[in-house]
Amino acid sequence: MMLGTMAKRLWIREFLQDQRGSATIEFVLWIPGFALLLIVTADASVLYLTHTEMWNVARDTARRVAIGDITDTQATTVAAASLPSKNTYTVTHSNASEADVFVQISVNIGDAAVFGRYFSGILNRPMTARVTMRREPT
Repeated sequence: MMLGTMAKRLWIREFLQDQRGSATIEFVLWIPGFALLLIVTADASVLYLTHTEMWNVARDTARRVAIGDITDTQATTVAAASLPSKNTYTVTHSNASEADVFVQISVNIGDAAVFGRYFSGILNRPMTARVTMRREPT
């Protein structure tokens, strides 16, 4: 009986000192954090790119209206045609009677993000680009 107890203690001691598989445990503990960091970085990059494109289209449309290249009624159509079609954008613009031209483009952040449907609770807000320019005298 004594020999069986000693063998059990020896086996437990060997098991506790065994280093095989320790890297696997660390990998399993760290991989969710790295995956989340990668997802957040990808989403932030796509949102930044979308916002930059919205600014460029709003600035170009406002400039074209301000110099008289297009009319106020054409501004929404021109801006919508210039935006990437994968998102649903809201385009508003000024009236012809105003001295300043403004073009505002909005999109829901959750719709523009790659993983937006998974984070819809925190990303359900609008992202807006608004540009104002003075009308050129005609």
